[in-house]
Amino acid sequence: MFVCLDLSSLLVDQKWQIEHLQTTTNELQSRSRQELAKSGPSKEASSSGPAENEREIDGLRTMMSRQLEEFNKMKENLMKDLQNRCLKVVELEIALDMSRDQYQSALRNANPKSHQKKMATLEKSLEQITTVHKQVSLFCFFVRSWKLFTQLIASFLLC
Repeated sequence: MFVCLDLSSLLVDQKWQIEHLQTTTNELQSRSRQELAKSGPSKEASSSGPAENEREIDGLRTMMSRQLEEFNKMKENLMKDLQNRCLKVVELEIALDMSRDQYQSALRNANPKSHQKKMATLEKSLEQITTVHKQVSLFCFFVRSWKLFTQLIASFLLC
């Protein structure tokens, strides 16, 4: 994120420098035209002044063209870097999706085993509870039967 901000600020600076150089070039050209118009037919002034101005303008043009080339190279490199980073992000998102799918399938595959274990323990517990229930029911039946039997014996003895 910070690298992108630094690079974008460099791009803005380069654009500003190019615009500044273009305005400077335009100003120098207009000055040289004005000086040529003022100097008139003077051979010494016209031979040394415009030549120097032309050299200066050529120097500025070459410097501006170099900076423009550097700017274009930097822009191209930034675009390649941005494209590479975007591809890397897409690859990482795909890998993340695949990992999530594998995790979900692992959870699904692990659940039947744990469910089978839980079901087996629940079935065993149910069998034990059923056995205990039958024993308690039978004991209650014997207790009621014994109670009735003792009541019958007591009633016969009283009679």
